Amino acid sequence: FKTLDTRHLTKTRKVDRNPLFPVIGEIVRRVFQDLASEDAESEVLEHCYVESPKKTDKRTPYIDRTTSTLEVSKKEAGDFQKRIISALDTDQKPHIEVILLLGSVGVGKSTFIQRFRKVLAAKEIDADGIWLYLNFKHFSDTGLSLDQFIHQQIRESISEEYQSLGLDDWAFLKQAYHSDYERLKRGPLQPLFQMDPEKFELDFGKKVDEWSETKTEEHLIKVLSTAIKRLDKRVFLVFDNADQLSPATQNSIFLAAEKLAERIGCYALISMREESYWKNRDAGPLNAFHTTAYHVQPASFKQVLAKRFQYARNLISEGALTEEVEINVSTGQLLEVFERLVRTLLGEDESYIDFIESTAARDTRRALETIA
Repeated sequence: FKTLDTRHLTKTRKVDRNPLFPVIGEIVRRVFQDLASEDAESEVLEHCYVESPKKTDKRTPYIDRTTSTLEVSKKEAGDFQKRIISALDTDQKPHIEVILLLGSVGVGKSTFIQRFRKVLAAKEIDADGIWLYLNFKHFSDTGLSLDQFIHQQIRESISEEYQSLGLDDWAFLKQAYHSDYERLKRGPLQPLFQMDPEKFELDFGKKVDEWSETKTEEHLIKVLSTAIKRLDKRVFLVFDNADQLSPATQNSIFLAAEKLAERIGCYALISMREESYWKNRDAGPLNAFHTTAYHVQPASFKQVLAKRFQYARNLISEGALTEEVEINVSTGQLLEVFERLVRTLLGEDESYIDFIESTAARDTRRALETIA
């Protein structure tokens, strides 16, 4: 090390960083973001989602069980969407069902869930639904038990997404706990109610607060089932990224989803890998319940890239990226540089795409990270 000449490291830097880097970095941030993330922007989901995956994929696992192919177009999601929209019909009696989304890792299950919620069925769900998204991606890092994690996720989703419904307001909680209120009013606390109704109300409020902490699951079931009856809403519990956990934990999540759907009176949607479905269908918990399964078909990586690149072209042409970043090149020059990247990756020489697809092992998310 002592023989190395390091004097140049102390000199003032004369050459600036690649002037294209700020805008290329912005393209990566905006265009190559993970569409499966809860933070994914609706506009990107709308422009970059591949609606028509390739028809055949010899590497897709064979499932010797009746499943429906998830058919997604630009404006709808076929039978899956009809099923959900039908469930949102407030003129119909609330329905209980567990729906499975099957597909290998990185195939697009989470991306579909985000696009369905934010784009395809956003209007209907906003009007008549309570869509509670439970993300198990970081479950193992929390140190919480499975039940604690599920309860925490439901509570956070209610407070962040549905604060306007007032599910935590005293007037609503009093409705949710109506039977308990009447039981205590006519039973053990009747003397207090007759002597001091306001004191009774105060003491009952304290009990409800205590029950919400010590009997959290019962509390959430009361709140959500009351929302269905009193607010005429339809509840959907979405269990996503559970397939990244151990088989035993996946089984426990499935059983928890079944129990909550049954007790609340709602739909549960669970993303699952094909092999988990196959292994548990005959001997595991899946054998004990009726479920509807949809198989997510993989899109070719070329289709995915073509969508992303086209969206990037549009953003550059419209000046949407250069407004936020100062660069010393024209839009035309930037487009030409970008076109060279496109020709390299999507041109006649397919060795780059072959390499990326091979190293990604059918995981589209990993392949996009390589491109980014």
